[in-house]
Amino acid sequence: MKTIPPFSESVWKSVKDTGDLHPGLTFYRFFEVFGKDEGKHRVSLERMCKQSLPFANKLADRLENQREALEATGIWKMKTFDATLGTRMAMGLGIPSQAENGLCLDHTHGIPLIPGSALKGVAQDYALMEQDALKDSHKRRQVKQDDHSFIAVFGAQTPEGNEPASGDFVSRSGHTVFFDAVPVSNGKKVYPFDMDIINPHYGDYYANEGDKPPADYIRPNPILFLTVKPGTVFRFALAARDVCFALNNEKTGEPGPEIRISAAELLGKAESFLKGALYNLGVGGKTRVGYGIFEGEE
Repeated sequence: MKTIPPFSESVWKSVKDTGDLHPGLTFYRFFEVFGKDEGKHRVSLERMCKQSLPFANKLADRLENQREALEATGIWKMKTFDATLGTRMAMGLGIPSQAENGLCLDHTHGIPLIPGSALKGVAQDYALMEQDALKDSHKRRQVKQDDHSFIAVFGAQTPEGNEPASGDFVSRSGHTVFFDAVPVSNGKKVYPFDMDIINPHYGDYYANEGDKPPADYIRPNPILFLTVKPGTVFRFALAARDVCFALNNEKTGEPGPEIRISAAELLGKAESFLKGALYNLGVGGKTRVGYGIFEGEE
């Protein structure tokens, strides 16, 4: 089955081996599929590994422009930091693609990125895990729901069975923004893509629902997929604003004492949670086997 439109095929053939193509188009629009021919499938993935990041600094510049615009308002403050990927990262494996396994790429520039929603999620997981004394995750979450700084960073659900007052909506919304993390090239030619392999050994055993016993005579079925290479430097950005709220008393409904938390304090906490997650938990898929871990002191 042809995967490239006929009107684009001739142009694609003339440029496909030149390198420095748009990674997003190369992977999601012009990835050549050859059925079960693993050799040619490997060639298509190797072509992706030759793509650099010609637009990386454009996204880094966009982050800088956002920082300047937000801080010019006098309301928001922003903080950025760089971190180096220590292991392969598999972000977006479930995205549909011709290569079976996807990869999270910026739609406009085609470079790998880490969505801010994913970063906020792993940072919150790390914050919850800091409650080492409480092994039950539900109890840890309940404790953190009463931590005002935690709520100011991540937000919190309204207690069940209570109709919140208008002030409670404000008090339980997050006041910190997690931006998408983007790679930075620092003027160098960076090739961030790398091939990896999953090698299921007992495919016949699973396919026949156990009729064929698993043993070494079953032929392995190597599956190649694309990842982000270790050593790639990503830039992370956070923004926060001062927060002032009073949680209503759940019994009387009257406002409680006023709580003030500065943007600088929220940024410090959010950065601590995020770095802890990046260095210890990892981000993306397959983190339990060591993917997506960033280099750090923790």
